[in-house]
Amino acid sequence: MTNYRNYQKGKYKLTADEIDQIAFRLSDKFDLDTIYAVDTKTIAHDLFENDSTKNYIKSLKEKGNNKKISSTLAKYYEWYKLDDKYLLENSLLDYFKHLNSEIYQQRGLYSIFLISFKDKNIEGADDLTLDIISRNIRILHKITQNITSEEDRILILFGSSNTDFFKVFFESSPEYELIRFNDL
Repeated sequence: MTNYRNYQKGKYKLTADEIDQIAFRLSDKFDLDTIYAVDTKTIAHDLFENDSTKNYIKSLKEKGNNKKISSTLAKYYEWYKLDDKYLLENSLLDYFKHLNSEIYQQRGLYSIFLISFKDKNIEGADDLTLDIISRNIRILHKITQNITSEEDRILILFGSSNTDFFKVFFESSPEYELIRFNDL
């Protein structure tokens, strides 16, 4: 918050960091007064740090690591390469619009599950739950803990694989109104 407060006073030079370049500028533009850091480690990380559960997590990662690439997953790898090319050939705004399109987000969310569900070992699902899903649920918990009134407005900046999870939560909630990036 110190850097953001100094930025608001004109006493902080923006760095190349995405928090400076995106969060600070958008918070200013939308007249938001506070920035919260809500990223977090996963439960898998916590268990790996514990000597009594470390070997279990190692084993789970080894069993759940799908080394076989399905034809669908191969298509996703090609999609990622095209996505990188799109970023280099278009403006950042156009790229953000692309990332926030409905079809892009649906396909991105599916790619997370693809690796685990195509694996013969059920441990892939456990690995996904303890890793990616755990992180996203923990982040959502931290976001909702920072909402203190019905008048609060929040801007969430995360990668598209995270925001897909957040979108499901906010769309299904009667407490919040989700405004999509492409609707701004």
